[in-house]
Amino acid sequence: MIRVFAFHDPWDGRYAHAVRRGTWYPSPGPGLCPECGSARQKIVPPLVIEWLPGSDTVGDFTWPGFDTEIVVSEGVRRELGARFRGVEFQPMEMWQSPRLKRPQRANRRTRPRVWLPYEGPPLWSMWVTAYAHLDMDRSGWTVERVCSTCGRVRRKGPPEGEWPLYVDPATWEGEEIFGLHESGLVFCIEEVKRFIEGAGFTNVSFLEEGVIPV
Repeated sequence: MIRVFAFHDPWDGRYAHAVRRGTWYPSPGPGLCPECGSARQKIVPPLVIEWLPGSDTVGDFTWPGFDTEIVVSEGVRRELGARFRGVEFQPMEMWQSPRLKRPQRANRRTRPRVWLPYEGPPLWSMWVTAYAHLDMDRSGWTVERVCSTCGRVRRKGPPEGEWPLYVDPATWEGEEIFGLHESGLVFCIEEVKRFIEGAGFTNVSFLEEGVIPV
């Protein structure tokens, strides 16, 4: 059995947080599906983020998409890109409301934040390029509904807290970092987790989610 982990936002208040602003495709989008209400757009490069107030310290990992989009430092890009398969790193963009102005002098009411123009070290968005399928039966997942308009599949998992997820080994081609077609999360094997933790990269944690039964 190969243990599988999901990259996870530790919600560490010492580091700057951001939200995603795009890029959405197609744009302008067709809105929501009239049958199931699902969004018809998807995020494509370049990822666009907006920094939130609270901290001006940028970690090695930033989480603008609730564990589904990941922004990384140059060090993470260089080290992961040289060692592991299944991801690529793309230039990303930042947006800031034109109404926001960097204060000339901070006071007690000024909340720290990352300001534009950005003056920090290079950042990259991390995109999964390798995907596998979940073994639905063994993992206790079922298909509840397939939308006849947009084709979106709604799945139901086992009760919260039940573990593990089983990755279908016939659909996994050995990449150390990968996604699942049934999930928006980014997964990795234990080798990646240990490397990132050993390298001391900041603002990242991992959740053990399942196994690849090989």
